[in-house]
Amino acid sequence: AAAAASAAGDAGFASDGPRVALVGPTDVGKSSVSKILTNYAVRKGWAPLFVDLDPGQGGITCPATIGAVPVDRPIDAQEG
Repeated sequence: AAAAASAAGDAGFASDGPRVALVGPTDVGKSSVSKILTNYAVRKGWAPLFVDLDPGQGGITCPATIGAVPVDRPIDAQEG
């Protein structure tokens, strides 16, 4: 596993990149942090997949649903 991580080159991550899950109570900034991390990934040349599993949020689709979207350019952390 260590050999594969060092062969990947970029901070030890595999070629498909890191996976991040943000959990916590309501109104603590999980959505804002996820958008910031997504923007970092885009600026580094990655092609992140933003997955919204909170049916109450409606960040990338209508409320009461879950969704996923590939991100190819930075997103506005305030507007979404």
